[in-house]
Parts: sequence; C-alpha cells; structure tokens
Amino acid sequence: MALLMDTRLLLRKVKDLRCLTPRRHRVKEKWASNRTKYPPTSLALQHFDATHSVQLGPLWPSIRAALLSEKKYGALLNNFSYDVVRADLEAQGCSDFLHDTDTEVSGAQTFLEQESEVVGDEESSGVSISKKSGIDGQQLSPLHLSPHIKCLVFPRGNITRFKPAKPDMCGLLGYYLMDAASLLPCLALDVQEGHNVLDLCAAPGGKTVALLQTQSIGFLCVNDASVSRTMRLRKVLDSYIPKPLLADEKLRITSFDGTLWGEMERNTFDRNQSVVEQAIALAQEKHGIKLQVVDLRPLKHMFRKTFHFAPDLHLGEMVIPHLAANFGPIYMCKLRRLT
Repeated sequence: MALLMDTRLLLRKVKDLRCLTPRRHRVKEKWASNRTKYPPTSLALQHFDATHSVQLGPLWPSIRAALLSEKKYGALLNNFSYDVVRADLEAQGCSDFLHDTDTEVSGAQTFLEQESEVVGDEESSGVSISKKSGIDGQQLSPLHLSPHIKCLVFPRGNITRFKPAKPDMCGLLGYYLMDAASLLPCLALDVQEGHNVLDLCAAPGGKTVALLQTQSIGFLCVNDASVSRTMRLRKVLDSYIPKPLLADEKLRITSFDGTLWGEMERNTFDRNQSVVEQAIALAQEKHGIKLQVVDLRPLKHMFRKTFHFAPDLHLGEMVIPHLAANFGPIYMCKLRRLT
C-alpha cells in the first residue's frame, strides 16, 4: 500500500510524461490551428465596442445586447405563389405590420395633407432638406403603401422562428424570410406605375422580390459588385418570381461597379436605390447637381410600434436593433434631384 502511494506521488511530480513516451509516438500539439489566442469574434466585438460606443453613445449597450441575441425576421408574402399561407401564419400569431397600423385612413380618422417646405440649405454641399409641416394637433399623413406588399411579423418581444417556406405546384415559395426593416427603403421609394428602378446593391434579393410584388415597375435593373452575390440573387429570383417576369425586357441583372454607373447610363431610371456615401457633396462638387433630402419622419411615425428608430438624426432615418424589436440595423436616406 505504501509503495502504491509513493508511485502516485511520483507521477504527480512529473509535469511532462512525454519523456516516458517513445519519440515515434509523440505528437506535438498544434496551437496555431487548434487554439486561437484571439478568436475573430472577440476581435470584431472589441472593434465594435471601440468604434460604435463613440458613435452611438448611450444607445450602444442595448444595441450590443440585441446584436448578440436571436435575430428577428419577417415573412414577405409572395403574390405569385399559388399557396395560401397567410391564414396559417396569422394562426401562429403573426400580423401584417405594413397595413395593420394605427395610422391607416379609416372612416373615423381624418388626416391633413402636409405641405413640404424647404427649411435649410447647406451652401457647402448644395443640399436642401424637405420637412413636413403640419397643423398642430394633427397626425402625420400616411404614406401611399402598395396593397400588394404584405409582410407578416410576430409581435414585439416574440422571437418565434418562421418555418421554412414550401414550394407550390410551380416550384415557387410562398414567402421570403428577411429583415423586415429592409422593406422600408422600398416603401420610401414610392414606386409608381411604369417606373424604371435601379438597385445598385441588390443581393441577396429581398428588396428585389419586394419591389416586384408591387406589380407596378416598368423595368427593374438590379446590380451587385460581387459576382457570387449576384449568383445568389439569381437563385432567389428563380425561387419566387415566374419566368415571364424575369425576361430581359422586364429585368436585368448586372455585376458592375456602382460608382461608375453614371458614366454608363445617365437619366435612365426614375428611382435609384443605392448605398449613399458622401453622395450629396460629390454630386454638387463634381457634377453641379443639387439634391434635396426628403423627410422620412412620416415613415418613422407609421412604423414606430414595429421598429426601434434612432432618435434625432440630422439626415435620414435608421432602424437600430432592440431586444423587443430585433430588426436592423439599416440606414436610409431619400434624395430628390432638383437640378
């Protein structure tokens, strides 16, 4: 018994038993591939904490918690599918946030027409901001939403997952799962009958599917600089849109550099949905184009119960993630050309 105890103590004192293992059986541990000292997720989180905490200030802790939590989605109904899925989704507790709002016009509600007025000009960038001025005590007038766009979401605080959509007899899926906040830029465009629309950052395809649901577009050009993302966009359209609507005279898919689009085609499209980065100043400095920033507060007011908006932005509106409404983040700014 004493000999056994001595042996155990001896083994405990030996820190590295590889000396007792023949060299041909030894395996060197690969730290570089097995154990990352600083995982990419930790590095990204440190970068976000360092940058976004300065930009967003006291809003960042709640946004950070939402980004690390379960993402929330909306189900964009596909009008081209033969399957009737709305009743099933509503039975699960979903509702159409686009039309089930308290700002819809009804027989008992009246909304005043609001007059747009230019309230400020920035001489350095040649920008005017169009604000909506209404009479005190009156609600903002609702936007003219397309009756063909329907997106169902679960109530605030409910993070129930949607089941994958199933194909109908023609192979088209009944609904497209997307961040519901991505529909807001499509609504802000206010596409009218016969308009030609250009989307310079179209992949993976949610906004494209939504725009085609309006059944009002004369011609749609969707572009993405990434070829791989463009291929994914094609697959999405094949799964939701009938073949006749994907014909060349109705839809074009490209993979060009969006910053050079003005050199290829000028004054071709009625609506342009692109990533705006220093567009206002560059338009004035390089092309002598004066732009007007359209006030999107009516959009913010209409969907304030569905999304969580950033307060007091100088230009545009931004949906920020929140634990009760974990959509976004997405920034949108609508520009109207004056000259």
